[in-house]
Amino acid sequence: MADDLVRRLRNVQFWQADCDVRMQAAARIEELEAKLAKAVEALALADAALSGANMNMRVVEQKVKATLAELKGQNDE
Repeated sequence: MADDLVRRLRNVQFWQADCDVRMQAAARIEELEAKLAKAVEALALADAALSGANMNMRVVEQKVKATLAELKGQNDE
């Protein structure tokens, strides 16, 4: 869905001023999609742990907190 939008934003012919704005929009969409994928992964891990999967809850908690900090921009990378 958003991939199609990103592709269209990058491939449409338009004036240079519009081009910069559209390229920034496409880059932001891709960045947000990557963050969303990480959030979904962390939620799936927490859901599995809460659903009774044999997991160390401390490890799950650390992973979820680290992912949240990364998504908020509070990591050391």
